[in-house]
Amino acid sequence: MSHSLPVHNHNFIDPELFKSNCAGDLSMMRDLINLGLLSVSSSMTEASHSLTNEDWDKLARVLHKLRPVLCYCGIISLTDELLLLEGNAKGRKDLPELPARMMVMMDTLQQVHDEMGQQLSSLSGRQFSG
Repeated sequence: MSHSLPVHNHNFIDPELFKSNCAGDLSMMRDLINLGLLSVSSSMTEASHSLTNEDWDKLARVLHKLRPVLCYCGIISLTDELLLLEGNAKGRKDLPELPARMMVMMDTLQQVHDEMGQQLSSLSGRQFSG
């Protein structure tokens, strides 16, 4: 079954959307990326525990909270899959397939986390022009 997630070498952060979301404010961009790093990290931990305990309601809440943070950080390519996973967890649909799909998402979130770290490094000490 095809899981419509971006390929590994895909850049998850849309730089123009991210810059626009922060009105080009470098400090806000750094703050949002820091928030994103914390959110992705804690969401991965909570999602893992939720999967292990088959706590579908908690998994749905974790995914629900993560989505807007990713969007603010300019990451919209995961929205559809996150909505699907959240809906399946909440509605207890396709549960046999959910752990495998979540593992793909967790791998993707690790890539997002890595990219956010790189983005934060590139924002440090840099001023945007224009």
